[in-house]
Amino acid sequence: MANSKILRQIRLFNYILYTECHGPSELIRYFKINKRMLGRDLKDLRDSGVIDLKYDKESDNYIVRGEAVFDDTAAPRRKQHLRRLYRLCRITEEFETDNMEALEEYAGKRREYEEEGF
Repeated sequence: MANSKILRQIRLFNYILYTECHGPSELIRYFKINKRMLGRDLKDLRDSGVIDLKYDKESDNYIVRGEAVFDDTAAPRRKQHLRRLYRLCRITEEFETDNMEALEEYAGKRREYEEEGF
């Protein structure tokens, strides 16, 4: 599925926002991804301007460092992905935290909209 990456990143964003414990081992296990993919996903979230995290070794958690800033230096395709990620993350902040079905339904409708060429 082409949008599985963005859906995973949105889920990761929401998981981090609405849970207290989110260290790398937990995130890797929960999302069934490897350490490298987790690093890339967190970089995309940071570069999209959604959230900036820092790893705190003492608590074994990622903590919000400050205000994330959109990466304007990204290549055009990556910049397009980052903009889409930003918009979708901001929209999903409105959803109930335990209602990922609503997110998946939204993602499906968005795909249909894009495929129809609107």
